[in-house]
Amino acid sequence: MIEDPRVATSYAIQAILIFDHLHFAAIMNAVKKPTQLLLQKPIPVSKAKASWFARYYGENSQLARDRLLLSH
Repeated sequence: MIEDPRVATSYAIQAILIFDHLHFAAIMNAVKKPTQLLLQKPIPVSKAKASWFARYYGENSQLARDRLLLSH
């Protein structure tokens, strides 16, 4: 029995992390073929001004090339 609340909380968090990892691995093993994650263009929160990510979608810009390179 663990009586220290901080230690008990740490063990509980680690147990949940392990459970989530194993659950995800079991689901991925059940998939017959690997699936590809497709990123979608984010939507701006405010319509009043340009979104912070607009510069990453400029045609032929370095930031757009970096976004595509680092998203794979």
